[in-house]
Amino acid sequence: KIITPICDESRICEKENGRCVRDCFDTDDVFCRSDLCPNNEDCSCEMKRCDQTLECEDNLGNCVPNIDCDENDGNVECVDKHCPNSSCTCKIITPICDESRICEKENGRCVRDCFDTDDVFCRSDLCPNNEDCSCEMKRCDQTLECEDNLGNCVPNI
Repeated sequence: KIITPICDESRICEKENGRCVRDCFDTDDVFCRSDLCPNNEDCSCEMKRCDQTLECEDNLGNCVPNIDCDENDGNVECVDKHCPNSSCTCKIITPICDESRICEKENGRCVRDCFDTDDVFCRSDLCPNNEDCSCEMKRCDQTLECEDNLGNCVPNI
């Protein structure tokens, strides 16, 4: 059993459902924020990672700690109901581009600064009204049937 040295608690860290500890290391289950334990420079706030949910993913968002979602940052929406616990929120980047029927038909949305990730991919040709925007679309989930046939599930566009 590993015993983690506890530091003086911090209201900021506690508010985020974390605890101040020495020798904090990011793992698959927890991450560390040194700025949330101001009483001890050797300590960091250890917080549980937020599990992604289908509901948040379907809204093209990511479950993040509440502290990492700020609607004052611009085109960001923080939706609490899409994530599994009260210390997490669904961070959704809201589009600031004109809508495109072509993109919407493919269940996408036109956004600036679109980047391909494991969850979404981008097509600039589907947002013709906005030269700075691309259509952000959710990737298809791979199925065993498609994989067994040596294929990959891809959008039908």
